[in-house]
Amino acid sequence: MALVKGTSCGFVIAQPTANPNGTDNTFDTFARYLRDIAPAGATKITEIGWWCENISEESNFEVGLYDHNSGSNKPNNLIQVERTNAKGTAAGWIRVSVDWTITGGTTYWLAVQLNDTATTTNSNYTSSAGDYCYRNDPATTLPNPQTGGTRTEILYAIYAVYTSGLNFQINIGDVWKSVAGMQINMGTGTSISYETGDDNEGNNIGGATKWGAQTFTTIDSFEIAKIKVKLSRDGSPGTITASIKAVDGSGHPTGADLTSGTSDGDSLTDDPAGEWRQINLTPYTLLATTKYAIVLKCLDGTEGFYQIWWRGDWTSPTYSDGNLEATNDGGSSWDSYPQYEQMFVAKEFTAWKTIVGAKINIGDAWKTIF
Repeated sequence: MALVKGTSCGFVIAQPTANPNGTDNTFDTFARYLRDIAPAGATKITEIGWWCENISEESNFEVGLYDHNSGSNKPNNLIQVERTNAKGTAAGWIRVSVDWTITGGTTYWLAVQLNDTATTTNSNYTSSAGDYCYRNDPATTLPNPQTGGTRTEILYAIYAVYTSGLNFQINIGDVWKSVAGMQINMGTGTSISYETGDDNEGNNIGGATKWGAQTFTTIDSFEIAKIKVKLSRDGSPGTITASIKAVDGSGHPTGADLTSGTSDGDSLTDDPAGEWRQINLTPYTLLATTKYAIVLKCLDGTEGFYQIWWRGDWTSPTYSDGNLEATNDGGSSWDSYPQYEQMFVAKEFTAWKTIVGAKINIGDAWKTIF
């Protein structure tokens, strides 16, 4: 399936989920720009994303929005940007929530820049006469204004979810305000957790080899997008990396990360009672009735000095579908502790859905309001 504007790239109503199955192209060390016209009535971009074809190392990426230079038919000024975003290590659609105002009928350039990864990170493109994309190589950031680069008649796997203005108002403090967009949340979603009964500072994690994990078992299939763990710190442990891994026949974490995310360990409390820390992950679909592991690492830390503590119930745990796992050799081997459970929450991705039409009942007649 080729990339299609309005469906899998460019401005879209709903985020794409399927593999675009385009032609692979190198993405790390590049800045790439896709031209598109904001649909009539469009008022905001709420999400921007890009397709990651393969598993590769964690790296930062930037997303941006450029206005259009009609004289040279290329990106001009950088008018919106989010410069700090964790790619994760999994393949699939990589997404960032934004709140960017746009004007319908205006030409823009959607932009993504990815830092270097040891393993080449690929995305997708499709040849498309009359559709223009630019690239800068190498690029360590999105420039302002955009300069140089190469223009090609192709489509990149870069998209932006937009919302439209509505013919609808609400009264706030006796002032009528126009509603520029409306969304509903489709429920709280699935979560698996063990959140009470912690009575121990728990498992210490720090350095290149001292990691910790908590296994859990799904009931139904769901798309995991975040975890919460109860943590404290010693010193300045640096970045916390959280990932989801499969487990082997012995219940130990195994294989590459299925998805991952990061958080600032230096901002944790140093109170041994700990605090709950949410870590967002690249959404990943977990299978039903399957055991997985939440794995925590602080690779810049030092065991015994600059480390985190993962609180647990080490006296009378009641969660029976998982347990604490620990490694002292960077995951080459794991030890199981079925008598201990760590505090965790594994939560489903719950997206806000844009309402594209609504009616109200007036005198037993339904009237369209947008």
